[in-house]
Amino acid sequence: MSLPNGGYDGPVPDFPLGRYRVMEVVEKGVARFSEKETRAFRRRELAMWKAVWKYPQAWARSIPQYSYMVFDVALYCRSMAIAEFLAQRRRERFARKMERLSHKSKPVETVEKPSEDVEWPANVQPPTENVVNHILHGEGDGKRGGHLYGTGVPGKTEFPKDWTGDDIVQAISHVMTAPDWITPAKNERALTDSARPLMASRLRSRHTRLTTSMS
Repeated sequence: MSLPNGGYDGPVPDFPLGRYRVMEVVEKGVARFSEKETRAFRRRELAMWKAVWKYPQAWARSIPQYSYMVFDVALYCRSMAIAEFLAQRRRERFARKMERLSHKSKPVETVEKPSEDVEWPANVQPPTENVVNHILHGEGDGKRGGHLYGTGVPGKTEFPKDWTGDDIVQAISHVMTAPDWITPAKNERALTDSARPLMASRLRSRHTRLTTSMS
């Protein structure tokens, strides 16, 4: 049987499946029926149903001996509507999560900038370029590092707006060279090579209110 190139222009049969009920989660473990979402879902699957009946293959489905395919096509339309609906739900949940995280990412309150030059003790190595880039700009994955003002990494605190990258490095240098106190690490393996001579896992400074983890 050959199908016409122009598609099908005959009558569209009624959608053979019953109403699909959409539930919405109101709290963890609790869901309720959503009339609004159910209507939106119904409109979408009916739109798909009308669209597939414009294809040339619809001529075959309109013939009585091939009418058994009508139900399969209806299931296809419903499956596509469900897939679209679930994808939209995931996008909305992700957007809400990112919005919540962005509210938590607030700049640090006004802090005095360190102004004195740092003299590095022989047993302390300055932070490497990779470490500085990690602290200021992050790793580019939206998760690790990135504390320079305006970086916008979700869930990360940021330095004050008027602090430049040099100001931040200077503050870190003060913490590393002149901490108020030192908490010894449990073992030498917990420290990086650059920090092992100092044998400290956390260095804190009241002057800059900055905490640097060396683990």
